[in-house]
Amino acid sequence: MTNPSRPIRSDSNSLEFIIVCLIGFLIYSNVLNGEFISDDFVMVADNLAVRDIHNWQAVWQAFHTRFMVGITFALNYWLSGYDVFGYHLVNIGIHIVNALLVGAWARYLFLTPILSSAHRAWPVRRIAFFASLVFLTHPIQTEGVSFITQRAASLAAMFYLLTILAYLKARLEHKSYYLSWGVLAMIFGLLTKEFTVTLPAALLIHEFFFFDGKNESLIRRARRLIPFFVLALLLPLLLMSDQSSRLGLRSQLVSGYFDWNYLFTEINVLRTYLRMLVWPFPQIFDYDYPVARGLFDWSTIFSIGLIAAVIMYGIQSFKKYRLRSFVIGWFFITIFIEFIHPCFVHRSVIYEHWLYLPMVGFAILLPTLLYDVFKNEKIWAWVMVLLIAFYAGATYKRNFVWQNELTFLQENLIHTPNNANVYYAVGIAYDRKNCPGQAVPYYLKAIAVNPKHLFAMNNLAIDYTQLERKDLAVQYFERAMKVDPEYKVTYDNLAFLYRMYGDEKQAQEVLKRRNDQ
Repeated sequence: MTNPSRPIRSDSNSLEFIIVCLIGFLIYSNVLNGEFISDDFVMVADNLAVRDIHNWQAVWQAFHTRFMVGITFALNYWLSGYDVFGYHLVNIGIHIVNALLVGAWARYLFLTPILSSAHRAWPVRRIAFFASLVFLTHPIQTEGVSFITQRAASLAAMFYLLTILAYLKARLEHKSYYLSWGVLAMIFGLLTKEFTVTLPAALLIHEFFFFDGKNESLIRRARRLIPFFVLALLLPLLLMSDQSSRLGLRSQLVSGYFDWNYLFTEINVLRTYLRMLVWPFPQIFDYDYPVARGLFDWSTIFSIGLIAAVIMYGIQSFKKYRLRSFVIGWFFITIFIEFIHPCFVHRSVIYEHWLYLPMVGFAILLPTLLYDVFKNEKIWAWVMVLLIAFYAGATYKRNFVWQNELTFLQENLIHTPNNANVYYAVGIAYDRKNCPGQAVPYYLKAIAVNPKHLFAMNNLAIDYTQLERKDLAVQYFERAMKVDPEYKVTYDNLAFLYRMYGDEKQAQEVLKRRNDQ
């Protein structure tokens, strides 16, 4: 049983609730009338599966392990079609709910036997409130909120937090039926984003760090966790049955193989993630992150040393600074799926939205750490207010970039001038606006940076076709076929080009080459 020095209500104070909702809406209000960006076209705008809320089978086939995300997109489309306002409003709403859940989670942590006895005199409600606001306003969260497609990250985090809250409520109030709610939330989470599979480990460290277990047998404590570990087996089963051509998670894993250089790269990425939590600037959508060249790269050695130091600090802090030690464990558990995935698929090594869930731990660490530093509650409160105001301003400023796809991508190029994929993405954005003449220079730049950029060559050839530059179109179709002779689309496009100019013989020769591959 807990014995805190002051009563801690589990219901949220109405004023705090209003403040969180108001700040959350204000700092994200300037993105409400933005555009679809990048993967939003693949996942929403051009996705036939979301156009019928009643066709759950189509949604399941298109999204599969992210079925809940697909359903919410279908609901958005049913309510407002392609009006992005509704999509952004839902994303903002989910983020605000998550911020409130972070505050509730913080309060429950301080009700646990270990923390309630160790921090009797702490201003728990205020710490929880500031934790909510840090999570809400931190600019690193903008990608998980303002990027419509990344509703997957925020929605899955919501189910993740609901599962943990249900578990803590069952433990603190000795009411096992709350575990059923936790199991249900985890099922929804597994159908939202793959990182939910780490929930059993997250629950395990809650049990290990905050409950002493003196009055319970190990078997009884383990019994509460068994349903969650069994549920974690659901994800591999879902992945094995995934026939989705849109997400392709199963095909990525089946065709992939473990690459040590990508493991070393992800160790470097962990170092970058830790820096982002403290100082998230500059923010970049598509990082041109270098792949490590081996274990003995100086940056990899430095990263391994830093990560080892963080882990050692977590171990040494276990007795005296239990919460700090827990947050370190939380970080590594919640980032694990995003850490290991690139090691098999060999791409997409870093994204800001992958920090959305790990930020939960940082959100409570920051106010508690600063409280330990300043000791004086008034000074601490003012420091927190100023810090949150800084975060809020940075988030509001960052959201201006998310209003327009071209502005968004061109801003990315300022930070990554040698990123072929971003040049390619700008070309696509101009093509969507039916401006092939403006797309051409960006495709050419993408090919200059990456001479084997198949898709840039194909799109460039199509644009030259539209611009009636037949010789250049043929040249780039042929180059694309040399890069990947098995990519059938290029053959079809070239055959179409020849038929446009009435050259059926050349078209047939191209189709014969296609069939011979």
